[in-house]
Amino acid sequence: MDSHAPQLADPKRFWGIGEVLRLALPTSLSMLNATVLHFVDGLMVARIQPAGAEALSAQFVGGALSFAPTALAMGTLSVVSTFVAQNLGAGRLNRCREYTWQALRLAWLYGLILLPLVWLAPAIFERIGHSPAVQAMEVSYFRLMILGTAIFLSCRVLEGFFFGVHKPMVVFGVSLLANGLNIVGDYALIFGAWGLPEMGVAGAALATVASAAVALAVLMGLFLWGPTLRAARAVGEARLRMAQVRQVLAIGWPAGLNFFVDILTWGVGFSVLSGQVQTVLGEPSALAGTVHMTASSVVMRYLHVSFMPAVGISVAISAIVGRHIGEKRLDLVSRRTFAALIVGVLYMGTCGLGFWLFRRPLAEFFLDVSPGLDPALAGRLGDIVAVTSRLMVLAAIFQVFDATNIVLIGALRGAGDTRWPALVMVPLAIVFLTGGGWLALRVWPGLESAGIWLAGTIYLVVLAAVMLGRFLSGAWRRIDLLSGPPEALAAGMLTGEASHVVAEPTPTPPAAAKPPPAAP
Repeated sequence: MDSHAPQLADPKRFWGIGEVLRLALPTSLSMLNATVLHFVDGLMVARIQPAGAEALSAQFVGGALSFAPTALAMGTLSVVSTFVAQNLGAGRLNRCREYTWQALRLAWLYGLILLPLVWLAPAIFERIGHSPAVQAMEVSYFRLMILGTAIFLSCRVLEGFFFGVHKPMVVFGVSLLANGLNIVGDYALIFGAWGLPEMGVAGAALATVASAAVALAVLMGLFLWGPTLRAARAVGEARLRMAQVRQVLAIGWPAGLNFFVDILTWGVGFSVLSGQVQTVLGEPSALAGTVHMTASSVVMRYLHVSFMPAVGISVAISAIVGRHIGEKRLDLVSRRTFAALIVGVLYMGTCGLGFWLFRRPLAEFFLDVSPGLDPALAGRLGDIVAVTSRLMVLAAIFQVFDATNIVLIGALRGAGDTRWPALVMVPLAIVFLTGGGWLALRVWPGLESAGIWLAGTIYLVVLAAVMLGRFLSGAWRRIDLLSGPPEALAAGMLTGEASHVVAEPTPTPPAAAKPPPAAP
């Protein structure tokens, strides 16, 4: 905050760490539930015999390719929590629900737009060049996940609403329900239990879509008839409001682009580059690409355990920043952001230490290297464990830097500052992740997939420095999403004129200050 800017007394001690934890803990647990869902998916798929390693790789690649186009919309629609939180802080409760309805429309529309990918799937995976057996599993998983796009996106929109109104326990409870259903569905559909067909990888996808559909039904019921913001309900709140749609798109598209490129480079890019590795532990092998691709997918599974709760902290700080901006308490934004940064770094740093200390047991647990296996299969799994252990060291190194990025991007999103981070992150990701990984593979082939992950580590270090500089610059203070009618704001944001100086409010003496609206 500028030294000359007026400050009111902070009602919280220790930078408001307690306030951050109150919202971040259930939010992070919700994200961890989603992580457990995907982790269990992968764990069960890896138990498919005799092709567990190939099935795991197929699920990873099929999931990454299906999520990449979905991520574009998911990142865009994530800003609904920003609009909800800022309008909550400003006391405009009716707009909280109106923005949510507009985001739901966009989710349904995007689900329809992606449907042609279901028919294009075989051609897409044929170009990647994996073995025919792996391709068949990739296509089946990809198709079902694409069919579930509208369901997944609608869930994220409604979750954003409840996060924005500071009701994360609703999302946490629904995520527990969805998780339990997914685990049961995985067992039944992957292995053909209780008279159901044995579907393998496709069964994992179907269980995920079905559990998400149940979660959507519950969230929609609570949104329509639950107690949250009951007083704000009004006839016609669901009608189309193009000005609000344009606002969501104008602020959301950079966040969507960010998320899309992130998924594309880390997920698809890493899997494709890892599949091009020609040696395993220094020896030429025809299966080298599959070994390194499987090892990368295992590491990614464990990374979800570390960064998804940090994403929960990011979502929480986004809602907190949005609310304080709506209340015109810009003086609290930096304090809450650094409180969230402390929490995020401590958590992910601890995860990094665990990755380093227990790297081999973690790899062996996931891959089930047990006595009595066929010698050829056991040897291949042993190679995967060795490669996974090496990659876990690099994953441990970048945890603190990744935490910095995740938390600060969430804080900037809560302020509506999405365009600048996207314009910086996209070229950095392309240059360091994709370009750096490709270069490492060709200039230093002896590093194998570790060279690809080293490029990712450098990218996260550079990005952390850039995002910290952006937040400290205070540029987010000049963004105003609330002043003026929605029509004018939407037009200004689409033409790049929405970022203007927000006048700091003249402070009211604390004793006479109007209290902010209570959380619903």
